[in-house]
Amino acid sequence: MKYRLPLSATALAALALVPVAPIIAQESAEATPVASQDEPAATTSAVEADMTPEQARAALNAEQAKRAAEQVAQNEASAAAEAEYKAKMEAYAAQHAAYEKAVAEWKANVAACQAGDVSRCAPTQ
Repeated sequence: MKYRLPLSATALAALALVPVAPIIAQESAEATPVASQDEPAATTSAVEADMTPEQARAALNAEQAKRAAEQVAQNEASAAAEAEYKAKMEAYAAQHAAYEKAVAEWKANVAACQAGDVSRCAPTQ
């Protein structure tokens, strides 16, 4: 049996990188710092100085809802990509198993042919 660590190591390395991509994307998307309870919140593009507290709260809630929707969309896209990757890996594993089975059958036929079982020899042309 051949030593198959490089293929396994490559697959494991690829699997290890899959969950990291959403985390990296989240970190780069988070450019707005969070204000602490002690310091006043900085005005953003959605909150103007002349707004009432209710209007400011509504604007911030709308901005938060927008960001939450973007995060949900990003999570769904990440889950879809992960599912697609998993399906491709399973298809590859099935194809590889079929190849290994065919090679083992061929080797058995060659060995039987060399041992004298002419019925398992390849047809002559």
